[in-house]
Formats: sequence, C-alpha cells, structure tokens
Amino acid sequence: MPALFLLIFVVLLACVILAIWLGNALLAITTKSELVGRLQMSSTSVRTASSPIFIETQTGAGGKSPNVVDRLIRALQVRASAAGTDWSGGAILATSLGLAALGALLGWNYPVLILDWFTSAVLAAALGSLPLMIITMKRSKRLREFEEQFAESLDFIARALRAGHAFSVSLEMLAAEAPLPSRDEWRRVFREHNLGSPLETALIGMTERVPLVDVKFFVSAVILQREAGGNLSEILTNLAATVRDRFRLKGHVLAATAHARITAIVLSAIPLITLIGLRIRSPYYLNILLSDRDGQMMLAWAFISQIIGYAAMRKVINIKV
Repeated sequence: MPALFLLIFVVLLACVILAIWLGNALLAITTKSELVGRLQMSSTSVRTASSPIFIETQTGAGGKSPNVVDRLIRALQVRASAAGTDWSGGAILATSLGLAALGALLGWNYPVLILDWFTSAVLAAALGSLPLMIITMKRSKRLREFEEQFAESLDFIARALRAGHAFSVSLEMLAAEAPLPSRDEWRRVFREHNLGSPLETALIGMTERVPLVDVKFFVSAVILQREAGGNLSEILTNLAATVRDRFRLKGHVLAATAHARITAIVLSAIPLITLIGLRIRSPYYLNILLSDRDGQMMLAWAFISQIIGYAAMRKVINIKV
C-alpha cells in the first residue's frame, strides 16, 4: 500500500506539472520575435498601451507575479472561454486530478498493459487529460470556424464605418447579424463596452479568448487608430484581404502536408497493431517477452518512444502560416 500511495502522488505531481506547462503555453504569445518586431516597427511613435496585445505581462495586481495555481486556473479558464463553455478553471483542475487518481487506482488493480505501474501511469495520464482534451477539441473547432468568418466580419465593420456609423454601433450591428460562433464573441465585446468597460480592454479580452494572429492585428489596428488617427475602414478592408490570403495559404499547406500527417499516423500505429496481431494469432511467440521483466521494460519504453516519435513528427509538419 505505501508503494501505491507513492505512485498516486508521483502521477498527480506529473499531471500538475503537465497542466502547468500547458497553462504557460496558453499564456505565451503565438508568434515570436518576428511578430514583436513588426509591432515595434509599426508603433515606435505610439504609447506602449497596446503592447499587451502581443507581449504577455507576467505581473499581476500591484506588480506582483501570480502564483502557480492562480496562473494555471487562469489559463484553464481562458481556454474554457475560448471553447465556448462555462466551465471554471478550478473545476477543470479538480476534475483532472480526480480522474488521474481514479486512473492510477484502476491501473494498479487491473494491469491490462502487462505492468501494473505502467498501466497505472497510462490510465492516470489518459483520464487526467480527458477534460483538457474535450476543451481543446471544442476550442480548436470554435477557433477554426471563427477564423473562417473573421474576414467577413472585418468587411462588415468596414462597410458600416463607410456608411457613417460609429465603431461601437458597427459592433452592435455585427453582434446581431454575425453567424455563430463569431456572434458570441462580438456580442460579448459590445456588451462589455456598453456596460462601461473601455473599448481597449474589451478588445484585449477578445484576444485572450480568441488567440489568433489576425485578431491581434485587428485589435492593434483599432487601438492605434483611436490613438493616432487614420482611415479605419480602409485598414480593415486591407486586413480582411490579408486574412483571406493567409487562410487560403493555410489550406494549401494542409493539403501539402496531408501525406506526411497520414504517414506519421501509420508509422506510429504499425508497431502496436503488429504486437496486438501477434498476441492474438501467436500468443506463444511473445510469451518470453511478456513474462520476462526486462522484456516488459522494453515494451514500456517502446510505447513511450512511439509517443515521443509521433509528437516529433507532428511538430515537424505543423507549419505556422
């Protein structure tokens, strides 16, 4: 039993570390030095109030850095908002830790993957990451749909501005006529601004919920125009054209890397399918490997290596546009 409690503690600690890493990745900007350089070149004569759109500030209220738990809960809350759900960050974290503990107990009592500790670790990681996986899938689908509709939204605002409407009125009209999920985001921005929040704050909050580069360019353009002046309708029209070109290029990249993505899946699945086939057709062929302690360790490390190899292949073919 002491070994069981120690294993549960180690698995939960690993899940917490993984969640912290995911939270830091969520809070990090999606573009690195190139995007920051473009912003600095275009806003050298403007106040630094718009820099938080692209550059993350790590300090909290009073200039103090938030603790790890607060940052993690905040990151989970932002991701849940981006997924269009009303889940709280604390509830997601508690659910993940509870499912991880349940997976560790099930794996220890029912070692379906030959080794009890290996089964416990795999089930803990799988069940513990289940809420994050659900939120990530919802978020990816929602962001993809929002990105498809974003160019039309910019054109709508530009046309409303050319017709003589104020920017806030344009947001209200867009919030009433835009399709889902864009309607929810524009409606939230308009309501926050209508209830007294500064427009800059409402727009920057939108960049947190919708962490797309195009949205950050849009918010930066609006803030810079309000501070320095300029023809906002023309800026938004040009930005809409750029968004369409980027979206079209992204489609070409996905088509060009389709073969590589399928190859990564096939190469990762072949060893597992082969092992399962041998286990079913010729169980005696693997008896020595499965019964020997060194053979079990080899299988465990082979499984981990397959996961690392698949992640590396996905990283290579994940081309940012």
